[in-house]
Amino acid sequence: MKSTPWVSLCLAVLHGIAGLSILVVSAWFIAACAVAPIGFNYMLPAVAIRALALIRIASGYGHMWVGHKDLLARTAVLRDGLFGRLLHHRIARRAQLAEALSAHTETVASVWVACIAQVATAVIVLPALLAAGLYLVLPGTIFIVVLGMVWLAITIGVVVKSLDVAAEQVLAEQALAERSEAYLRTSSLWHLYAPGQHNRPTAMPVWSLENRLQSLSEKAVWTIQALAFLMVIIMVAWPAAGVLHNPLAMIVPMILLAAPDWLGRSAATATFAARFNKARQALSDLSLRHVPVITAPVGKIRLQRFAARGRPMEPVDTVLPQCGIVTVSGPSGTGKSSLLQALAGEIPFFGKKYSDTLSLPQGLVEPWLYVQQAPTVLQATLRDNLDPARRCSNDKLLEVLASVGLGYLTELSQWLGAGGRTLSGGESKRLAIARALLTNKKVLLVDEPFEGLDVFSRSKLVSLFNTLSHTHLIVIATHIRASSLRVDCTVVMNSGLTVTDQQASI
Repeated sequence: MKSTPWVSLCLAVLHGIAGLSILVVSAWFIAACAVAPIGFNYMLPAVAIRALALIRIASGYGHMWVGHKDLLARTAVLRDGLFGRLLHHRIARRAQLAEALSAHTETVASVWVACIAQVATAVIVLPALLAAGLYLVLPGTIFIVVLGMVWLAITIGVVVKSLDVAAEQVLAEQALAERSEAYLRTSSLWHLYAPGQHNRPTAMPVWSLENRLQSLSEKAVWTIQALAFLMVIIMVAWPAAGVLHNPLAMIVPMILLAAPDWLGRSAATATFAARFNKARQALSDLSLRHVPVITAPVGKIRLQRFAARGRPMEPVDTVLPQCGIVTVSGPSGTGKSSLLQALAGEIPFFGKKYSDTLSLPQGLVEPWLYVQQAPTVLQATLRDNLDPARRCSNDKLLEVLASVGLGYLTELSQWLGAGGRTLSGGESKRLAIARALLTNKKVLLVDEPFEGLDVFSRSKLVSLFNTLSHTHLIVIATHIRASSLRVDCTVVMNSGLTVTDQQASI
């Protein structure tokens, strides 16, 4: 993990100090104007206020820019570490992988920007205000001490409570995932259900707990705001506070009324501790399954009574050419995707799998690659989605994007996902194929590449596959016909038969 982002942290603190200084100087300026003698220099305080405003604006934008760069760097480091853990392993649940690559890594990486910077600002500003109040003998300085103690108690309470809520949220999310998977597995029976019989899973318990976290944050801010307002009333109404007829009496009330800005934000981010703890725990508790990596020679692939273990599919007996295009057809649910996954070694299999004359054991086959039907798109830049390791040149990335019909995506630094460009289902498929091309694998096992594509995009992929088939073996599981695709043979999954036809089409 990268070291402490001191520049971003200092800019955040400077931003908070500058904002509070503007209030203090403005309050002093107003008080000074009320009692100023003839010849008082009005320009100097005005210039100071403008200078502080420029410092606040510059430090705010600087913190955003530096903090964003740090966030991206930390996210890249976390994802790189996660990819390293997955080198010879697979995650049992795909949803868990998607959450780890997107939400969890971003949450852990954003801890400095989203939480620590806010807390550091409050921790540094509070003693500075107290010291300034004692040095200048500001009326009502004791109220700053009281407000700081209350803020500390509220923040600790929010952190403790939010951790409890987060623990409940983890259990609720796990229960939702299990119910959703069980519900989707019965999709073939949905048409038999009577209206009202569907026991659909609901995310309401998860959303309810998320709302509780949000409510904790809002209550913390409103409590600090109400307490500060009450203290201002006491200062004005209580003669012993010594604020009457004192030109400096405006400073502390202004500081108290601005408490939501310099104290409230840190109290609001206290719930981030729960999200951070949950994400970090989820990353450390990933259930990984070790998968050995097998290096196979380049040659024809022969399958004997081959079937994915634990999947509903008929065994397959066939011979696949060294180069060319093989399509896998059959009704939905006959195991087209399972066949591709078992071929790649993503899941265990029964039967025999040969490459050339070598019998391949269980495990990932090194020169082969399975391209998912619904690929994962990282919340990251286009470049990071294509080439996380940064091994390819810009020209190479743009060339590959153009080959899959994504030539209009020319800005490699463009952000994809939340807060950026959202890709359609067809664009996500083509992005995954472009990512696969950059790996230079000799065998590509592509799951439903034409689904969700328009005629032009489909034609572009067909042309690409036809060209690659001269030097690669491309196995395509699909139910969409593409007459211009030069198919060497088709595996029909509903009977386990193989139809060999040089002019076959899907």
